[in-house]
Amino acid sequence: MGIRDSIWITHDLGVVAGLAERVIVMYAGMIVEESDVDSLFEHPRHPYTLALLGALPRVDRRRDDRLKSIPGAPPNLLVEPRGCPFAPRCEYVIDHCLVERPPLMPVSPTQRSACWVLAGGEGNYELGIRNEEEEPHAKSAKDAKSAK
Repeated sequence: MGIRDSIWITHDLGVVAGLAERVIVMYAGMIVEESDVDSLFEHPRHPYTLALLGALPRVDRRRDDRLKSIPGAPPNLLVEPRGCPFAPRCEYVIDHCLVERPPLMPVSPTQRSACWVLAGGEGNYELGIRNEEEEPHAKSAKDAKSAK
């Protein structure tokens, strides 16, 4: 098995950008996003992925800019969460997130996401628009590699 056929488990998206062609993002043991690596960095489709990208150090940030942290704490995995496990920490949460776990749904030709916000309904946000104005995420896998 060569590096091309390997599975890497990491929180370091800079490593992912340099090694992977496809990425699966998991939160609390659940797949929340699946994507090709370039689409993941250019247009993340789940709030947890967006939050991870906001925490990625970047060479194009000012030195006094602080990395974003994800508020709250991960769920207790001994008790299966009702609804989306990321909902208590999510800035895009809607009522539906709290009562039903979203399935992994196609959201583009190359991406799938487990997010009710992208499926439509109340507060139908396009993830990242609000955050790009506040703090842009890495624009490409190449940018993330250079942050390493």
